[in-house]
Amino acid sequence: MLGVEMIREKHTKENRDYGHSWVVAEALLSGPKSTEEIVEYFGNYLRFAGLFGASTRLRRARRGSRTQSMVREALRVASARGWIAHEDHRYSLTPAGRTEAEKILTDMRRARAAITRLLQPIAVSKVSLVVHFLLAAIKLPAAILSGSIALLNDGVDTLLDGVSSVLVYFGIRWKRERMANILLIVFMLGTGGWTLAEAIRSFFERPALTVDWLAVAAALVSGALCTGLWALQRFVGLRSVSPALITQSVDSRNHVIVAVGVLAGLGASALRFPWLDRIVGLAIALLILKSAVDLLIEVIQARGNDEIDFSRYRFGVAERYKSFRTRQFRSWLLFFVAERQPVGRRELTTEVVQTLDFHQMPTLRELGVAEAHALQQEDVDTAIDELIAKGCLEEIGTLRLTAEGHRSIRHSLGRIG
Repeated sequence: MLGVEMIREKHTKENRDYGHSWVVAEALLSGPKSTEEIVEYFGNYLRFAGLFGASTRLRRARRGSRTQSMVREALRVASARGWIAHEDHRYSLTPAGRTEAEKILTDMRRARAAITRLLQPIAVSKVSLVVHFLLAAIKLPAAILSGSIALLNDGVDTLLDGVSSVLVYFGIRWKRERMANILLIVFMLGTGGWTLAEAIRSFFERPALTVDWLAVAAALVSGALCTGLWALQRFVGLRSVSPALITQSVDSRNHVIVAVGVLAGLGASALRFPWLDRIVGLAIALLILKSAVDLLIEVIQARGNDEIDFSRYRFGVAERYKSFRTRQFRSWLLFFVAERQPVGRRELTTEVVQTLDFHQMPTLRELGVAEAHALQQEDVDTAIDELIAKGCLEEIGTLRLTAEGHRSIRHSLGRIG
């Protein structure tokens, strides 16, 4: 009894192992697995994230690798807790272990429900409203105390954004989103005109500009919050085809740029060059006006159509990630062929689709993201054809790596052992 209590006390202190034990329990939900199969299960998370190269290195790692050591320690902890049983080099869940694993799935269901609620346009409009009024309450006092024209213009714009967020909220709620979008653009034009007049006036006046930590903190907080708001508005706007949220995301992006400019202006003022603040204030006004005019042109061009073309507002980082994932998958596919060659095309495509069936992973399934990167046999066929065209594979009845294919593997994944 004393030994068991000592183990439990030790495991209580080793909180970092607790999460790993839960992941191990989750991996065993689908049935008994060996240590190597559990390590491979961890690799599935890497492949889901597009890190095919990392998953391959994990697969090829020797027995003493960090991941395998972590898995073995997690198995030891889970065994001490009575979550798993060990027989014939395979591990399986006990009733207590299954109960613990189910806790993960329950949490994932709750997380999915919360995320689903957050990604509704009406929820995003509420978040935007709160953030804008909060930022206005921070920026305006900071601008008045520091005398920063750029921060003052940004603060007024943020306050008006809060008012426009109310319009967006009711526009979405009352199914009048197009009207709300037009009003948003009108607000942006009015704000841009006012800030432009103030920026021009500042060139003919010489107010004292003091740099204090409140102004710096306001710009930093604005940049951080508006970056998150921009991403949320843009994602949900594109996902739900919401013109009003897309327009708000453009304004949030402008605030991020403005925050950087304000910091630059404050820094220049500290170096006795206050003119930069006035220049930044003028740039802010022109940026707001340009964004409003661009959006207005798109609304006018789309008049009479059901949807506005917002294709140019897609996430550039998402496209780069897609390209990165494609390259990683091609390299991983070469390694997959190298392990099995010679192998028939149909046999290979079937196995690849089964390997990358993330719906078999309970956590991803409960989160509702298992289908995010689902592959069909046609997708694998397309990848094979591209690798053949590049000279990395040859197909004469079966698929084999060429010399170029081996070089590609050595370059991207390391030498095949």
